[in-house]
Amino acid sequence: YVPAHYQPGTPIGLLVMLHGGGSAGQQYIGLFQSLAGAHDFIVLAPDSKQLTWDMISTTRVGVDIPRLGAAIEYVLQRATVDPARIWLGGHSDGASYALTVGTANGDRFRKLLIFAAGIYWTPQKNGRPDVRVAHGQFDPVFPFSQVTSEVVRPLERAGYAVTLAPFPGGHEVPSDVAEAAILWAKGGG
Repeated sequence: YVPAHYQPGTPIGLLVMLHGGGSAGQQYIGLFQSLAGAHDFIVLAPDSKQLTWDMISTTRVGVDIPRLGAAIEYVLQRATVDPARIWLGGHSDGASYALTVGTANGDRFRKLLIFAAGIYWTPQKNGRPDVRVAHGQFDPVFPFSQVTSEVVRPLERAGYAVTLAPFPGGHEVPSDVAEAAILWAKGGG
């Protein structure tokens, strides 16, 4: 999604948003569309090749990484994206995938917007993106205690600046939680 007011040649932000298992990217276009217009960023929400992202289902790199890279390059060739405002986000499996991809490519992704991640692991680290972990306190899929012990603490031990943003909800991305994440990414929250 490209905001209607975007003028070619004018720097704009880019949010790459990864869907949860069994979902599709289009769901996140709808969630972030009005925020993109109000806060001046493009939303790229690709689909995984299978029901979920390759490293989540097989624990190794498959076709999703090159497809994701090609989708990002497609946007970068057609819009003037501000390199300081390239953010990677995800929900559920997409959040776990975003953590892995984002910490391995922290020189590209300056901020990671993580919603309801269940796991964190990375084969390599490159750069130090800031990380915001928004998680429902009543999440039945990945309990809140799991995200603190298996996501937040390992990230902090690895030296990442982590903002934990609990909210009174479940395994979801409410619109106000999405907006708070965007404000944080822009440096205002």
